[in-house]
Amino acid sequence: GAMATALDRLLRDRELAERLSRNGLALVRERFSWSRSARELADVLQLALKEKEEQLNEMKEASDGTGGESRAEGATRSRGPVRYELPGEVPIDRPSIRANFEAIATRVDPAPALGREPELVSIIALSWEQPHLTRTFVESIRANTEGLYELILVDNGSSQPTQEMVQELADVAVLNGENLGFAGGCNRGLAAARGEFVVFLNNDTRVPPGWLRPLLEGAALQDVGIVAPAVTNANGWVSVRRTTCDRVSEILPFSEPPPAVCYVMRRALIEELGGWSEEYRLGSGEDIDLCFTSWVHGYRLLLDERVLVEHVGKGTAGTMLEDWRRVWKENKEQFYRKWILPDNAAPVEAASASPSQMERRQAAGSVALALQQRDELARRLSEQQRRAQDDRRRFASLALQARRRGETGGKTPSVLVEKRWILENVRSLVLDTPAEAPARFLWKRLKRLRRRGAAPEDLGTHSHSELARLQLGHYAFIDAGTSGGGGLDYCARVFQRGPGLELDRDPKKVQQALSEGRRAAVCDLTSHAVSPRCVSYVSMMDFLEHLPDAQTAEQVLENMARAARDFLFIRHPSFEDIEYLADLGLKLGWTDWTGHTNPMRLEDLRAMLERLGPRDVRIIAQKPIVDSSHPAIVAATGPRDVVRYERALHGSKPQVAFDRPVYTQFDLLVRLSDDLRDEEWSRMVAQLCGEGSKVLA
Repeated sequence: GAMATALDRLLRDRELAERLSRNGLALVRERFSWSRSARELADVLQLALKEKEEQLNEMKEASDGTGGESRAEGATRSRGPVRYELPGEVPIDRPSIRANFEAIATRVDPAPALGREPELVSIIALSWEQPHLTRTFVESIRANTEGLYELILVDNGSSQPTQEMVQELADVAVLNGENLGFAGGCNRGLAAARGEFVVFLNNDTRVPPGWLRPLLEGAALQDVGIVAPAVTNANGWVSVRRTTCDRVSEILPFSEPPPAVCYVMRRALIEELGGWSEEYRLGSGEDIDLCFTSWVHGYRLLLDERVLVEHVGKGTAGTMLEDWRRVWKENKEQFYRKWILPDNAAPVEAASASPSQMERRQAAGSVALALQQRDELARRLSEQQRRAQDDRRRFASLALQARRRGETGGKTPSVLVEKRWILENVRSLVLDTPAEAPARFLWKRLKRLRRRGAAPEDLGTHSHSELARLQLGHYAFIDAGTSGGGGLDYCARVFQRGPGLELDRDPKKVQQALSEGRRAAVCDLTSHAVSPRCVSYVSMMDFLEHLPDAQTAEQVLENMARAARDFLFIRHPSFEDIEYLADLGLKLGWTDWTGHTNPMRLEDLRAMLERLGPRDVRIIAQKPIVDSSHPAIVAATGPRDVVRYERALHGSKPQVAFDRPVYTQFDLLVRLSDDLRDEEWSRMVAQLCGEGSKVLA
């Protein structure tokens, strides 16, 4: 109201408007004139030139051994903050490089806040001459770091004045008599660390205010190995940024990792991994090696763009090593020998290699060899599965023709001989492989190495962590119940919306899923309230019939409808034809399974969904049964819990051709959001429709 009154007054009072306009133009001329802007720019440039000249003089004095000014003089001199130069063209700002980053990274929501403050954080940085860089780095840490921490400075054989400065600035000073390289220096600092978390930082960096806590939030997650922030400059493009944003990304395993300008880890974890690998000369290569080692042991790597660390880049190696290009080339070749070409050249063994490092190298070599075989194996498996599918379709066609021809005078139809031959060949095609080991064995071996399941005693902690990630939107869908992994694979392939998490209240089933490399957690969906709209959809495949009763099923449906943003997917066995089949002396085997405590019918499901609110529901009848020869059909007087009919075990049954379709199961798609586009909805419905399927609603 006051704003409207003021505007109305300006429109009516021309004299006031002109006077205010003149005052405004005079203010602009005074504060923002070209001459004033030029003077301010000149002042900035002169300050930058002066600081650059001082840096060069200090570097020259350090290299000449003159030592420069005394520590007392240096302590009283105020030089102001160093103005680091940003790269002229940051690669991540280029669309092509950004697309590459999106291809190797998966966005995750920021990690939850720490449940408690860490007892102590150890910040480790190396020093090798360049005292002005170390001093500026320490000033940045002291000014911008909150919480309890210890600053460990490791000097790698610098001159005496530099080592004296390190002793003065550090909480803990480690003075090496010679240059042990980046990995050796970091390991000496790690040996002196007492903190719950360790931060490895380059000394040519400057940290922003509040930088540490966001990085610790990610490192506190049990399945996270390394958290790295964005940096202003680096020998690589993955973590280089101009500005901060709210994005936290998971770098996909065995892709381009961010350089070790700043790594945050749990101290217990890096000690478990054996520390930094010391088989690389001085600096370069050991950071990628540590990332690969972390991936091999099943830990994730996060890039947190909420924190931007200023980094000079090559502040030590690029200025102090005359042959740094040759050193980096040798380290690159060493990395390839260790990780990429294990069968062509053996890794160079360091004289001081510890048993844990030797075990890591052997495990890494095994993984690298398996990865080399993976692509060829995948191609052959794909071809074999295609051939198997063709043969199964051929058999189905022949079997249908045999039923139509009827009996052949008591003799075994030739099609049954064809059936046995086809089944034997299908089994051979699916299970056998030209590789040295069976396909299933090799894939399980890879999963054990690439993804470590939770130990039984850690199942509660693991499930709590997985449910926390679920609440943050890390998963695209929930798969209710554990079903041998079939539900996860099927939904990921059909709906193509990202990874899913299996939830089951039985710890034994969850532990079995984890041992097979699947994502699973213990959770009772009948009582646990999942966060609203935390996933795109929820899958309930052959799940509702195992619940205690219809009331519990409706409660679960309500809970899952709140958790999903877009739709629900329900697969339910058919209980529609119990009376029809009973009149023929038959039954479907699963209609009286002991485990089916809630044999709901379609009308029950429809009523529950209607009580949830007006929804677009599609019901697809699947796998029609045309006569009683189907293996799911059993005599009405036959035993319970029959999975597949066998005459010798279950007795004879009437031979009847059905006069109406008897369906095996029903798929229900429940649309929850109007944001789900019609073409996408139609595509999913069509994707679920197979041979003989029928859309009922």
